[in-house]
Parts: sequence; structure tokens; C-alpha cells
Amino acid sequence: MKTKKQVKVNTKDIKEENEVTSFIKIILVIGILFLGAYLFTTFMNKKGFFNKKYVKPTVPEAVIDYDNILVGEVFNINNDSYYVVLGDFNGKDDAYLSSSLSSYKGKTPLYKVNMSSKFNSVSKGETSNKNASNSNELIIAKETLIKINNGKIVSYIEGTEHIINELDL
Repeated sequence: MKTKKQVKVNTKDIKEENEVTSFIKIILVIGILFLGAYLFTTFMNKKGFFNKKYVKPTVPEAVIDYDNILVGEVFNINNDSYYVVLGDFNGKDDAYLSSSLSSYKGKTPLYKVNMSSKFNSVSKGETSNKNASNSNELIIAKETLIKINNGKIVSYIEGTEHIINELDL
């Protein structure tokens, strides 16, 4: 009978050969992917998908106005005593009040609430609530000046002329 002759193969060489071929395959696949991405973007660019006339919109710098507040903040300001003028400052009728308030130089801080804003419209009404103790109870019928001491209404004045007289404008 014939005996089979065993051939001893060096497994270390085969493993190294497999690792080298795997590495080369990986490099080829990555190269093909990069080449495909390059060709795709070049094609898309030629078709006009990346318009060179595009101008990034400019965003104006944010401006914080500490004098204009929302109705919800009327009783929450960190001053012991302050004035709050509530009015529709976007209308023609209040241009006189608005320009007069810009010349206010009193020692007591003055804040404005623009009642024409959607955020403040919840406090508009037919009759005013002069005894409000928080912003949820505050109802304004027309231009109003409120003086607040320690979170409570001390003075409540309605009407443009009365507000101007009170503030000595």
C-alpha cells in the first residue's frame, strides 16, 4: 500500500500573506470609495447643484433692550421702585407718548411694555384692573403708567397727558 507523505506547510507565512492581501483589499475599497465620491461631487457640480452664486445670509447682531419688557415681567423686576408704561407703541396715536418717554431722565427706572406685541395682547381689555397683584391679573384698557414698589402697585395712571404730567416730561 501506498503511504501518504505529509507535507509540512509553514502557517506563519500563510497568515502573513492573508493579512497583506486583506490590507491591500481594504486600501483598494477605500480608494474606490474616495474616487466615487470625487466623481459624484464633480458631476453634481457640473449639473449646477452647487451654485456658486449662493450668498450666505447675514444674521444681524442680537440687541438686548433692557427698557422694553413683557407683561409677564411687570412685577418681577429686581428694583425696589420703578415705573412701567404700558401702551401700543407701534401706533400713530402713541408716537407722542413714545417720543416723550425717550426724553425721560428721572431717577426711578422706567420700563416700557408694548401692548401691540402678540406676547402682551393677553392683558388687553375693555376695563382696566387697577388692583392687580401679579401679571396674570393685569388688564390694560389704554395707555397706562404704573409705579411699583416692592412688587405692589403704588400708583396707576391712565391717559397719555396724565402720564406725561406724572413723569414731568
